[in-house]
Amino acid sequence: MHLKYKFHFQPVGRTFVGVAIGDDARKFSGMIQLNEVGHDIVALMEDEITRDKVVEKILAEYDSDEATVGKYVDDIIEYLTKEGVLE
Repeated sequence: MHLKYKFHFQPVGRTFVGVAIGDDARKFSGMIQLNEVGHDIVALMEDEITRDKVVEKILAEYDSDEATVGKYVDDIIEYLTKEGVLE
């Protein structure tokens, strides 16, 4: 899986707001909002990556257990799929 579009993220308070950039802005005119962990997950999805590899990399960065991280990654995947930005 990977992102369909290139995004620019800007921190706004405790969240990150992402907008599509360049020609992708014509294809996706919305915004996505993420917390810090969500932002780190999405950054991994700029290139092709598996769900399990995302979980592995997030576990290496954050002090959490695999079940919690796996659930959160699944939630982010569901959100991005619903928004139409993940393939």
